[in-house]
Amino acid sequence: MPSARIKLSQIIVIVICILVGIAATIGLISFLNQIPANTNSSENQTGTTTVTEEDTPTPDFLDLQYVIDDWQTTVGNNVSVAIYDLDNQKFAGRANASRTMSIASLYKLFVAYEGYLRIERGQWQGNEQFLGSYTRSECLDLMLRESYSPCAEKMAKEIGWNELNEIYQAKGFANTDIARTTSTATDLTKLMQLYYNHTGLSEETWDTIKDALLNQPASDKEDICEPNLCYWRQGLPAGFNNAKVYNKVGWLYDKDNPDDENSESHWQLYNDAAIVEFPGLKKTDGSTALPRHYIVIVLTKNTPPQQIVTFARSLEKYIFTKDDIKI
Repeated sequence: MPSARIKLSQIIVIVICILVGIAATIGLISFLNQIPANTNSSENQTGTTTVTEEDTPTPDFLDLQYVIDDWQTTVGNNVSVAIYDLDNQKFAGRANASRTMSIASLYKLFVAYEGYLRIERGQWQGNEQFLGSYTRSECLDLMLRESYSPCAEKMAKEIGWNELNEIYQAKGFANTDIARTTSTATDLTKLMQLYYNHTGLSEETWDTIKDALLNQPASDKEDICEPNLCYWRQGLPAGFNNAKVYNKVGWLYDKDNPDDENSESHWQLYNDAAIVEFPGLKKTDGSTALPRHYIVIVLTKNTPPQQIVTFARSLEKYIFTKDDIKI
């Protein structure tokens, strides 16, 4: 009889354990069913859902080659153009994009990026005096905001022209020679991608750079420009009426023959490199279009900036027509 009672008690314990296990399993399943299926979103302390970058909708890709081809029928073949769709991460149109061109002051974009990286890494101090009354940080700002050559030239010499080339060649810029101020629209697109993604740079530094590329008053510095000539936003920014244009220009306005007093000055070079942000504008049906982000590179010879304005206007009109935006 004692052995029988022991077996019965063991059975009771086993049954109780099984029942507890079943209850725990049911509870766990119920809990898991309450977790949202979309693991790309999170809920903050206020109970609202935060959408991650992966959830951000991407606008449909637009082939913009037509705009470039149509513009070329007017200006000829002495241009190099690249349009890169930052949202869809591919080129939307190109013309002579691999052709090596003189980029003039666009070389300052290369110098400035390396300069900002060295401050971020602690190699340089942004607040130290660098050129006259200007600090390093002020010089970096001026070379982007007002294309201030004395700052760019001194900084490039300090880094070393050959070292600058080696730095960027290691990053994949195979067709750029900063010392000779030559590059391609393809390489400049890659550089503007570095800026847009601000690789190696803090958000604070990127905000500073964006301000310099967006707000560019005409220069009053007589040591870099002829009077009434240095308007930095007379190219691409003047053509886009409904977008933010973060740009840097590089040009040569001079005589073909400096020894000939009767030779008239003209735009031998006019280059523009920009990040263009279209906001979400209203469509004709009342809905809101998705924002668009592009890199636009235009390199030209013997082409005035007014022609680049025409190109930008055509590009904006084409995009808005395809997106059915009401302007």
